[in-house]
Amino acid sequence: MPTVTDAVDGKNLSADFRWTRARAYDKVPGMKDAQRRVWARLPDGARAALAGLAPADLRTLLLAVARDRAAAVRPADVVRRWRA
Repeated sequence: MPTVTDAVDGKNLSADFRWTRARAYDKVPGMKDAQRRVWARLPDGARAALAGLAPADLRTLLLAVARDRAAAVRPADVVRRWRA
């Protein structure tokens, strides 16, 4: 199985290694349930498609989602949340 050093050296990591590292989040209380809930809301194949993205492409996608969500929030909503 590849090591973290392999990632630093630029070698391709196997899917098994990536999923093994992701499983560390299962130790966080409630994380397993939260993950299950989120993955259940996504269409079939979404997990494999996201896992297959290059890291830069995944970051680009997540930034676009964050930008779209932020654009949908009015300044008054931000102030209201901050005061709550």
